[in-house]
Amino acid sequence: MNENTQSIFPPDVHAVMDHGKRDVSRFPIATGVYYKHDYSAGVDISRYKNIPVPTSYMAERSDFDFVGGYDYGRGAGILHVADHHISPGKKQWTWGCGDFGRAWDRSLTDEDGPYVELMTGVYTDNQPDFTWLKPFEEKTFTQYFMPYKAAGAVKNATVDAVVNLETGAEGVTVTAYASGKYPHARILLTDGSRVLLDEETVLSPVQTYQKMVPCAVEDEAELTLKVLDGARELASCTPLRREIPKLPEPAQAAKAPEDIMTCEELYLTGLHLEQYRHATFRPDPYYLEGLKRDPGDIRLNNACGSLLLRRGQFERAERYFRKALERCAWRNPNPYDSEPYYNLGLALEKLDRPAEAKARFNKLLDYGERHIFDQMRVSYFAVSLPDFQIFDDDLDKRNRAHCHYLIGLARLGMGQKKEAAIREEPSHQNAIRYRGMCR
Repeated sequence: MNENTQSIFPPDVHAVMDHGKRDVSRFPIATGVYYKHDYSAGVDISRYKNIPVPTSYMAERSDFDFVGGYDYGRGAGILHVADHHISPGKKQWTWGCGDFGRAWDRSLTDEDGPYVELMTGVYTDNQPDFTWLKPFEEKTFTQYFMPYKAAGAVKNATVDAVVNLETGAEGVTVTAYASGKYPHARILLTDGSRVLLDEETVLSPVQTYQKMVPCAVEDEAELTLKVLDGARELASCTPLRREIPKLPEPAQAAKAPEDIMTCEELYLTGLHLEQYRHATFRPDPYYLEGLKRDPGDIRLNNACGSLLLRRGQFERAERYFRKALERCAWRNPNPYDSEPYYNLGLALEKLDRPAEAKARFNKLLDYGERHIFDQMRVSYFAVSLPDFQIFDDDLDKRNRAHCHYLIGLARLGMGQKKEAAIREEPSHQNAIRYRGMCR
């Protein structure tokens, strides 16, 4: 890194956050205090030379598929390209260009001097994000790291090509770079329906394209630059309308349990603390505060029982699962929410009471087998099926999916993994959650 280097984030990144989203800054021009340093004068923190203290920042969000870094002195840089739906994380870390940072540079490098770490995140937009990974679940992804040159602060990138478009008083400057050789690449620049540039050129990692097109532009958001190979689009960009979006709020520390309004919020807070393995907060007080207010709450009892089950406190876990089932079966002896049955069966197995455990698993099996072919005739607006993420008009299909899930859960509890085979149903949250355990 040197005074010529810049972190290249997509043009829709207007805010960045630190680890855990505890602090927020505007981007690229910071206008407040970030990492305890005052940038209120308005400082471009995409430039290494402007960051005097150790600093980490991650894009709040982006609809683009790239992030990278560029050295204007060398006219070259590096890009990461991946589907932003799967790989949303875009991060920069630096020790900073101050004395403290340079001391670390000397300790951590041989003769290369300062450096910046460009990081990316799959299935997460911030570094400390502990998304649930189910037993035996696999997550796959594809990402590309590629060099590029000449294009500077690119406006869009794909694995095939990189494009930049800059407007100025004299006109529009377009730049294109390709990762492969395209002998008949077409560069097309339009302003609404008006064609400003339409040229054929050779594009390759060696031969780049750059041209300034003299023209008056009233609205740059009407411009579109495309790089084509025949009918195939290699890359394109359209400038975003200039705006100053509202700065997102930083994450807040969990309130004390007694200060949280609802049982639902207590449950969600406890679940978050469990998931993130919080160093100073424990989930127990949040679950117990909720149960103080509503001793029969299904989610809170099931969460408490699950916590105790993992800690090996099986007798205490059993009491919470049974309390959850009291509420589950309050109106319906065959409740829709069946996870407490499964968890109770697991606790009873650990307590060396196999007959009772089998009875719980058989309860799931019996219900699923008896209702799998039910004809569902339910009022469209009266349906409330909490395990489903979206409404599906085919209620019979939804019922069958849920029954298959219950049967699979029962077989799983009995140790019959091959027979379990919980079917994949994209809209059924718990089927997705437990399916991986059947492999």
